[in-house]
Amino acid sequence: MIKQIRLLQRYSFSALSFGLSKSAVLLGPLLLSNVLTVSDYGLVEGALAYAAIGAVLLNLGISSAIPQFLITEDKKQNIAGVYIHLGGVSLFLLAVSVAALFSNVVFGGLVLLLVLYSCFQRVMSVEYAAKSHPVLSSMSGSYMFFLLLLAGAWGYGATNMTLTNVIIILVIGLPVLLIWLGMRLDIGSVRQHSWSVQKTVYAFSVPNLVLGLFVLAFVSSVRLLGVPLFGAGQLGEYAFFFRLASIPVVLYQFLNVIWYQQIYSAEPRPADRLFCRIIIISLLALGVGYALIPAILSGYAVLLEGYTALVPDDLYLWSSIFAFFWIAIAMTELLIYREKLALKTFLIDGGIFLLLLVGFLIWSMFFNVQADIVSFVKVHIVSAGLVTFAHCEILRRVGVYLKGFFVLNILIFTLVLILIAFF
Repeated sequence: MIKQIRLLQRYSFSALSFGLSKSAVLLGPLLLSNVLTVSDYGLVEGALAYAAIGAVLLNLGISSAIPQFLITEDKKQNIAGVYIHLGGVSLFLLAVSVAALFSNVVFGGLVLLLVLYSCFQRVMSVEYAAKSHPVLSSMSGSYMFFLLLLAGAWGYGATNMTLTNVIIILVIGLPVLLIWLGMRLDIGSVRQHSWSVQKTVYAFSVPNLVLGLFVLAFVSSVRLLGVPLFGAGQLGEYAFFFRLASIPVVLYQFLNVIWYQQIYSAEPRPADRLFCRIIIISLLALGVGYALIPAILSGYAVLLEGYTALVPDDLYLWSSIFAFFWIAIAMTELLIYREKLALKTFLIDGGIFLLLLVGFLIWSMFFNVQADIVSFVKVHIVSAGLVTFAHCEILRRVGVYLKGFFVLNILIFTLVLILIAFF
């Protein structure tokens, strides 16, 4: 009985920390959308997208490799030093960030600061994970979003909130993170870190980096290309609704954490049943979120003023549909890592997306069509559906046939194409 109570407490604390950290990731930017101009908010979202790409590139895919390492290798091995390469990288980024900010390159400085935060957060998160502190690992991994939440709260008391105010909060919070990291970092454990462990982690991480970087860039492509293609204002509006659509995605992420080992080691049939269960739960969550979240937040969110559901330019509708395929891609991505198919998948996925992107640009430029961000999101959705099917086919060819999952996605994709064509 005592053992069961302790187990319940452990999972309760883990769920609470996961909820708090994901709440900060969602609410920090959403709160900023209320206190910044739409254009400034668009720049913040663009900076976050660029920073996420930069951080994944610099961490060499280690974030996705550590769970695989812990499942397949000896869990008692010391992993405290796996991010040792980020020490020099972070110091370099710190110097460049300071130089950029003093040169008044606000957007570039903001991006570099956020990349810097992402690097240090990963070191902190792994340090806690290595010592079996999942709650603190989860919380420290969202530190910069807690700062953005603080910046948003500050904006309610400020007469004129700008990007400069956001940067001030980030600059003030950086020494706190460094002191926290310095106090927690076990130099002895880092020194004892084995190069053989590092090589094993790299064996998992480097192939993952290629596909992981593409998937992140693909999911974030509207935010990455939004400013140059459509302007910061349109990006700010899209990013707000994309954040709202991401709220139900947190449920999938929580289920993924709970069932990670089960999914990673499952045979095709059990994996297919589990995937179908997760995708149906996610679809229901997205539908309920689309129906209820605008009503709940109406009167609190500035960008919801004048919002009308179920119209052709309903960014929330299209963002919710994309979120569904985002979840489907993320689910198949895990099995692709397991089967060591990352490079092959990257080439196919990249080809699909580039083909549709080039088609979109040709259509908008040579046929004098006034393309807007809604049109681009629709292209994004079609790309995501095709990428999901490509993942299913790649897995089928190595004996991992996700029949039920594939059929469900075909049905949803067909309905979405009809909606795009006639709505």
